[in-house]
Amino acid sequence: MNFKIPLERKRILYVLLMLLLSCSLFSQVTVEFTNKPLKEALKEIENKSSFKFFYNNDLKGLDKIVSLNVSNLTIDSILKQLLSGSEITYRKQENHIILLIPEKAGLTQEGYKKITGIVKDENGTPVIGSTITVKGISLGTITDNDGKFSLDVPQNATIT
Repeated sequence: MNFKIPLERKRILYVLLMLLLSCSLFSQVTVEFTNKPLKEALKEIENKSSFKFFYNNDLKGLDKIVSLNVSNLTIDSILKQLLSGSEITYRKQENHIILLIPEKAGLTQEGYKKITGIVKDENGTPVIGSTITVKGISLGTITDNDGKFSLDVPQNATIT
């Protein structure tokens, strides 16, 4: 069967697709909280957005008390406000994953290596939404719709 879509409808579909993609790439977050530890504030942001935070529970500064009342801000703007005056910085990973790291570690890739792979079940079928984590620290990612993942990990890391 040879089905043709009129050019005008193709254009409309293209515009809708671009809008959909831009919404996910430039997600806006709305949150409101008062006098909460940073760790709890991050959990609230996770609940109200598509972002997931990974960090070492011993990271200095997670107990800092923060307050925030913002509407439709990017995650970068929110984190800039929340992390100001702390020794914590962040790095974005794929799939809305945000890794919190000590500021002195910087945002360099030094000491890290990129690993990629596909998670499959015993029948060889890709596993969607499988969690890949680094053993011993709070760092990880989730597989995409094809079971694929990519993650920057410390040298000599073990993943599960």
